[in-house]
Amino acid sequence: MNKSALILSVILATSPALMAQEITLDECIRTALDSSPSLGAAQSRLTAALQAAEAAEAAYYPFISLGAGFAQTDNPPQAFMMSLNQRTLDMANPAFNPNQPGDTQNLRASVTLQYRLFDPGRGQMAKIADLSAEAASLSKDIAHNQLVFEVTRGYYRILQISELLKVQQKTAESIKESLRVANERLNAGSSVKTDVLNLEVQLAQASEQVIKAGNMSKLAIAALNTAIGKEIVSQTRMPAEKMPEFKAPEDTPEKARIEARPEMKAMTTVKEIKLKALKKAKSEYYPSVNAFGSQDFDSETAKDFEKSYMVGLNAEVKLFDGFMRSPQVKQAQAELDAATADEAKARSELKLDIMQSHIGLQEAWERIQITGKSLQSAEESLRITQERYKSGSADITELMSAQVGHTAMQTSNISAMYDYVIAASNLKRAYGELVK
Repeated sequence: MNKSALILSVILATSPALMAQEITLDECIRTALDSSPSLGAAQSRLTAALQAAEAAEAAYYPFISLGAGFAQTDNPPQAFMMSLNQRTLDMANPAFNPNQPGDTQNLRASVTLQYRLFDPGRGQMAKIADLSAEAASLSKDIAHNQLVFEVTRGYYRILQISELLKVQQKTAESIKESLRVANERLNAGSSVKTDVLNLEVQLAQASEQVIKAGNMSKLAIAALNTAIGKEIVSQTRMPAEKMPEFKAPEDTPEKARIEARPEMKAMTTVKEIKLKALKKAKSEYYPSVNAFGSQDFDSETAKDFEKSYMVGLNAEVKLFDGFMRSPQVKQAQAELDAATADEAKARSELKLDIMQSHIGLQEAWERIQITGKSLQSAEESLRITQERYKSGSADITELMSAQVGHTAMQTSNISAMYDYVIAASNLKRAYGELVK
C-alpha cells in the first residue's frame, strides 16, 4: 500500500463521524441558556436594576429611625438642658448654682420620622429606575436572541463540516479506485506511468483535504462549546440533526418588525430615561418641603424617663449653587439629543440588518437550486468518464477534471444547504424571534 493510501485508511478508520453519539440542537440551546456567561451577566445586571428600582420607591415612604445615647458633662448650658429635659431642674433649691452644676448625666432614646411632602425630582428618579430595569430586561433579550443564533450557527457549522468531510472521504475513495484501475492498465500496457503518478498526487491532495476538514471539525466543536458556555459537544458526542425542509423565502423582508426588536425597544427606553433625566435636572429649580417629628425619652438613672416631642415643616430652595444647575440641564438636554440620534441610527442599522439577512437567505436558496441540478450532471459526468477511462476511451486529464468538478459541486451543494439553514436562523434573529 502506498503512503497516500495508508494515510487515507487511517483517516477513514478514525473519523469522528463514525464514532459520534448524537446531541440535539434543543439540548445545546437549553444548556446555553443555563450556562452562558453573557446571558448570566445580563441576568445579574437585570437583577441589580430591579433592586435599584425597588430602592427608588423608598423615596415615597417616610423614614423612621431609632436612636439612643448616653452623655455626662459639667458644662453649664448642657447640664442645664439635660436637667430640664429630665424634668428635674429645681431653680428654687438653695443649692442650685447654674454656674457650677457638677457632673450631670443623661440617657436619651429617640424615635424620629421624616417625610418629604414635595419634591418634583423624586418622581423622575423613580421613573428612571423603572426604565433602567426595563432597559436591563431588554438587554437580556438581546443577549438571548444573539445567543440562540450563535448556538444554532455553531451547531449547523459542525454538521456542515461533517458532511464536507464525508465528501472529501468519498472523493479520496473514488480517486483510490481510479488509481487501482490506472495501475491495472499500466501493468497491462494500456496506460502510462504519468497516469498513476497524477492520480497519486490527486489522492494525496484529497487526503490533505480530509485532514483539514477533520481539524476544522475540532475547531467548530470548540467554537460551539464556547458559545454554549459548557463542554457538552465532543468528538464522541456530535450534532446529528436532520436537515429541515427547504422553502422559498419571502420576496421582501418585513421591515415593520424592526420595532419589535429588543435592540430598538432598548434604544427607545434609553431615550425615555434621558427625557426623565432632563426633567429631573430642571426640577432642581423648585423648592422641596419636608415634614418631621420626633419623640424623645430622657433620664438620668435609666428609669422614669421623661417624654418630649417635636414636629414641624421645613422648606428649602436653592438661591445660588455656584452656577451648577444650568450646566446640568444643558448636559441632560445634550444627552437626550444624543439618545434621539442613536435611536434613529439604530433604526437604520436594524433595517440594514434585516435586509442583509434576507438577502443571505435568498442567496442560499438560489444556490441550492443551481447546485442541486449541477450536482446531478456532475455525478453522471464522473460516472461516464470513469467508465470511459476503464475502457481506455478517456485520458487521465478528463478523469481528473470530472472528479474535481464532482467534488466541487458536492461541496457547493452541501455548503448552500447548511448556509440556508443558518441564514434562516439569522433572519429570525434579525426579526427578534429567537427570544422566548
